[in-house]
Amino acid sequence: MNMKIVDFLSNRRTEERISYFVIACVIAVISFLILYKADWILGDNYEFLISTAAGKPEPLSFHIGLSRFYPLGHYDYNILTLIPNATSALAHYIYVAVTFTVLICLFCSLVNKAGREYGSNTNLYLTALFTVLLTASVSFLTCFLNVIYPERILMVLFAVFMLLYYRGVKKQNAVCYTLAFLTACYASYVKEPVFGVFIVIAASNFIFAYKKLSRKDIVFNSALLLNGAVFLTLYYILSLSTSVSVYRCDDPLPFFRLLFTVFSGEPVLAIIFAAAAIRIFKIITDRDKYARFYDELIFAAAAYSTAYIILNYNSSYYFAPSIIIGLVPLAYWSAYLIRNDKKAAVLLMSALCIIPLANIKPVFNSATAITSERSKVMPGIKMMAEIHNAGGKIYWYQPAGDGQDIFNLTNFYINFVNGTKNRLYLTKIDDVPNLRENDLFLYKIFGNSRYTVNTDIIRRLKAQNFRAFQFQTAFLIFKNDNGYDKGINRRNTL
Repeated sequence: MNMKIVDFLSNRRTEERISYFVIACVIAVISFLILYKADWILGDNYEFLISTAAGKPEPLSFHIGLSRFYPLGHYDYNILTLIPNATSALAHYIYVAVTFTVLICLFCSLVNKAGREYGSNTNLYLTALFTVLLTASVSFLTCFLNVIYPERILMVLFAVFMLLYYRGVKKQNAVCYTLAFLTACYASYVKEPVFGVFIVIAASNFIFAYKKLSRKDIVFNSALLLNGAVFLTLYYILSLSTSVSVYRCDDPLPFFRLLFTVFSGEPVLAIIFAAAAIRIFKIITDRDKYARFYDELIFAAAAYSTAYIILNYNSSYYFAPSIIIGLVPLAYWSAYLIRNDKKAAVLLMSALCIIPLANIKPVFNSATAITSERSKVMPGIKMMAEIHNAGGKIYWYQPAGDGQDIFNLTNFYINFVNGTKNRLYLTKIDDVPNLRENDLFLYKIFGNSRYTVNTDIIRRLKAQNFRAFQFQTAFLIFKNDNGYDKGINRRNTL
């Protein structure tokens, strides 16, 4: 019976059907999540409201200054300005879904090539597994269920670079090397640490394989080093030299707690780091030959994550590009183990299969939180605009601390919905006023906790028949139980 199952699963046609079905399901499910309840959320989305959502291209200067330098972070969205009426949130998310589909196709091609390096009979199963491994993570979903993160297009660019670089290495194709270099140049200006990826790739080749490099290889790797030098020069001249402060983590974690947070949040990163360490050890001790293309990628993946660990950043989305770079060489070494070391292959495959299963709950919670926020923010903003337009007042109560950014953003979003500019819709107060039936009372909360709300304020609001309606983690909306009730579902939270 067991042999029949093995024979059935090892059949090439069965492998194709199962693998393509899994990949198609991944594309369908995540594309659905990307488009589900597509809408703007409160925060950095305002960048789109003043550019592509208004039919205007985002300028290169938008992300230069204050020690930041990633002018091409959102530049790809400018393609929407060439499409008539592509200004809505849905249009932006459709574009995200398209880039996601392109990324998966590119990634599957890369993993499939890696599996074939050792003539693996299960390279399609590897492709399906690694596709699930890539997408069933909080970091990946965060990048694609939000429009704001540059890591989304960065992952696409890394996949394009790897495919072109692969052909350049294997075929010694000058055109592919040239296109790979141009892709690297573009990617370097999408997020600051990216230049280091290409420096690590070039340095690895020069250190471990210099005698085997062809003239084209040497020119290409030298160009990558030059690209890094140009980026650092421009970064210093255009941003760092004029910045009075350094962009840093406001709440740094102790080192070992930081490592635990990063690796427990994305366990596959621990495997990538371990693989990089093992490869360096084996190469240095002459126990193994340097594997062109795959070894430099595993080193680059570890280096990219290390940059953020040094900076003490632990949010999951920072590490998503490392995962897509690292999974390609991990697929290569998986195919090697399947062919040459069955026991090690079983251990590695078991670990890789467990990771998506362990991620089910955090991935579900993350997707639910993101889509929930989409469904609340703009309806709440529209409700505020309608109430103000109908003669009601919107009061902003802030007991202590700095909440000016949220105040300004909320006011900006109301301007956007109303088609106005620089109009003040919110009235700041330091006490509970006499509220009319159609007024709103916004309570700025700190630490993202409703338990920071003053109970005396709640009592006085309830005395005027005002109840809390959850809107966004930054503040609560209180409105009259008998008053204006459009655009948001009531939820008594306090």
